[in-house]
Amino acid sequence: MKFVLFIALTILSGCCLVSSQDCGCKPPEPELLIEAKSWIESYQEDAPFVFKSDNGILDTFTISKNSTTEFCGGDECGSNCKIESATLTSSSNPVVQFQISAHDRQFVDFRGSNSADFGLYASLNVSNEKISSHSGGSADVLKNYKFLGDSTFVVYVYDDQPSGKFEFLNYTVAKDFGLIEFTRKDGQVWRREF
Repeated sequence: MKFVLFIALTILSGCCLVSSQDCGCKPPEPELLIEAKSWIESYQEDAPFVFKSDNGILDTFTISKNSTTEFCGGDECGSNCKIESATLTSSSNPVVQFQISAHDRQFVDFRGSNSADFGLYASLNVSNEKISSHSGGSADVLKNYKFLGDSTFVVYVYDDQPSGKFEFLNYTVAKDFGLIEFTRKDGQVWRREF
């Protein structure tokens, strides 16, 4: 019996069943970095985004914001990390959406889509300003993009082998202004009206 108890205590002492502090671990900080949150600030629910196509058609995108938490870190050493997101939805075609979310303290994800699970997608690490693209697209960080007469920091995401599988062929998101331009798969270019 003592042997079984000894084995059980040995196994349990290797795990952090009571709290992560028992392991000497330090869970990830749950708050988003200011740099990550700043990408979400231009999206206000009471201020819809209006876009104009290159043939003069106007479309208003309404904004819905969400704030939640998600467990991050390891199995035995984690915390509930904050997530802030915004979704822009076209008034003329509600299946056309653009999503942006800040999560895991330092990441900002961008997705132009016609579905919550599918779309032209990229992720920016605000700590080192590196961007990665997913779902068959490519992405660039442009630090001196000229917009409204000034230089601004933008993320440009594009389908590098246009196949028509994405609703958006490309889109440009400015840190200070939000989504400023996109091209839909029909070739229409839409620019934000200010």
